[in-house]
Amino acid sequence: MEEESDTGVSSRAERKALERAKILQRESERKIVKLVGRVLKKPEAERSEEEAAVLLRHRDTVEELCRRRVRRNVLKRKQEEVFDDADELKSKVKHLALAVKQADHLVVYTGAGISTAASIPDYRGPNGVWTQLQKGRRIR
Repeated sequence: MEEESDTGVSSRAERKALERAKILQRESERKIVKLVGRVLKKPEAERSEEEAAVLLRHRDTVEELCRRRVRRNVLKRKQEEVFDDADELKSKVKHLALAVKQADHLVVYTGAGISTAASIPDYRGPNGVWTQLQKGRRIR
């Protein structure tokens, strides 16, 4: 009986030690990511030798942060509103009108932002109608 209880305590202690080690490892990784991120924000010419060494030592983190930056920039570009010139817009409108005219059924699905692009105020955004009313402000 005593051996079983000793094993149980030991096993529990081992699990706790393992969990603590995992937590410390994650904290260490976060610190490295923050450090590398700070260094990468600096222009190359302004980085010290020590900072350059950090980047060399943590190449995997540098690559991951660069991949994240690229992904973030792609997403930002996708969210940018596109403005066509007048001729391009006319061509697209004619194409759309023809598609609508030829369709037997039509469903138009739009999301948030379609009205704000047309200068119609939104309702739930930080400057939206409902938000302003809740703050006791007048709507213009």
